[in-house]
Amino acid sequence: MKYMTEQELDRLVREVISRAQADEDFRAKVVADGNATLASVSKKQLPPGTKVKFVDNRPTKIIVLPDRALYDSQLEAAAGGDDGGPDIGPDDAA
Repeated sequence: MKYMTEQELDRLVREVISRAQADEDFRAKVVADGNATLASVSKKQLPPGTKVKFVDNRPTKIIVLPDRALYDSQLEAAAGGDDGGPDIGPDDAA
């Protein structure tokens, strides 16, 4: 199987972008694995060592998980609602 040229790769990427704008399922495949998607729509292989990553340009909300579990009162304090009471953890609950 022949490798595609840079010009062929550029043309293929433009085609994939156009299709991804019209087809949500295809868009999800492109974002999940750009190389596999390009290979599935081309008769030629990507040039050796080429890795293509498509990134969805839609708003994304990033949520950072804490390193360890926070107790209710610690969460209250972090949210600005500390009532000044003692911290109650899972070992203190009745």
